Amino acid sequence: MLVYRIPALPKPTSIRDFIRLHCGLSQSLWRRIQREGRILCNDQAPPPGYWLQEGDLLILAWPKHPATIVAPLPIDIAYEDDVLLVVNKPAGLLAHPHAGPPEATLADAVLTHYQTCGWDYEYHPVHRLDRNTSGLVLIAKRPDIQHFFQKDSLLHLQRSYLGLCHGDWTTHYGCIQAPLTRKPGSLIERCVAADGQNALTHYHCCHHTAEASLVRFHLETGRTHQIRVHCAYVGHPLLGDDLYGGLQAQIQRQALHAYALRFRHPLTKKVICVRSPLPSDMKNLLQNKNYLKK
Repeated sequence: MLVYRIPALPKPTSIRDFIRLHCGLSQSLWRRIQREGRILCNDQAPPPGYWLQEGDLLILAWPKHPATIVAPLPIDIAYEDDVLLVVNKPAGLLAHPHAGPPEATLADAVLTHYQTCGWDYEYHPVHRLDRNTSGLVLIAKRPDIQHFFQKDSLLHLQRSYLGLCHGDWTTHYGCIQAPLTRKPGSLIERCVAADGQNALTHYHCCHHTAEASLVRFHLETGRTHQIRVHCAYVGHPLLGDDLYGGLQAQIQRQALHAYALRFRHPLTKKVICVRSPLPSDMKNLLQNKNYLKK
């Protein structure tokens, strides 16, 4: 439910236009409220064609999507306030339910957390991580907050990753700009193609040996499998990423961790920075000095 006290408006404004211009709600949520929810103005259903007046109390309520909690899951919270949640997702956990056999997901863990706290929130992820990528995921507690990040580039959501890659990445700084598209004949794989979507990945090689390199990545765009495909494209696939040419002798999943988020809060406008330490499987590889030295 959202509640607004209408300020002085420069011209006559309908409820729909006020929502579109001032409330940060998407068209799809507006249609959902009209179809399934409630719209009240001063505790009454507004008549058709009503123009909002200064001091009106506007209430918008939408129904919850039913959620099936597969099983209670522990949740590693890195940041939380009234409208946002940042969770440290472990490798191997799906971010969303899928069409296959039921299994626990990050959505289940978040909804269980809300229910335990007695909160009536839904799951509104601002971005996603692959199942076997670990690290920070930003989740909005309200759909209008999720929409703020989708429409407002001034919030500057910055995502940074650490990856362990095959080979000696001797060029310490740079960027990979190579457009990505779905690989022909595959529902999962992506590939570099001239007619694909623009994709830009900045990188900084932190440590390297002849066998492997620890690389920090910053995403300018957020395409599916972007870092994984770009690493393979330049000849340094992620360790453990057998889908794109990585070997699993040292680690059984792609060695990629979303270690930092930085964004401007959509309500307070303060800059929020959140970090997550390397998970144990990647940390153990770095500590094996016979494998990867500083």
